[in-house]
Amino acid sequence: MGARPECAEERLSRSRRTRNTVGPAAIAAKAGQENFWKRPPAPPKNVTAQKTNTPGHVQLAWEEPDDDKVRYYNIYYSTKEAPEAEQQNRIASPPVGISKYLDWLAAPNARHFYVVTSVDRQGNESQGISVTCQ
Repeated sequence: MGARPECAEERLSRSRRTRNTVGPAAIAAKAGQENFWKRPPAPPKNVTAQKTNTPGHVQLAWEEPDDDKVRYYNIYYSTKEAPEAEQQNRIASPPVGISKYLDWLAAPNARHFYVVTSVDRQGNESQGISVTCQ
């Protein structure tokens, strides 16, 4: 019977600790990072698109931003104008660490419009950087 009160006492002190802890949102707000999970990451830099010697192949390249929130990039494509950052226009989502993409399904003999964005782990998407290739 002597062990039983200790167990009850331990449970009580655990529940007190839980009630007195500060949540992640309060810690972030105190550090001046309120709503950090809603802020989009920095966009990629110096996005380029260049046709290769093979018809219908376009090589995209960019510099990764100095933002450790970035987890992957979205690449959008159109032959009419700079595409909206919408699912139906997305052609690839390479992970962070990859800064090149070969679009081997681009329409031959057409103008190619691309938009590249950065995405963080909360799904926030940066402003799109557009590039055109003749």
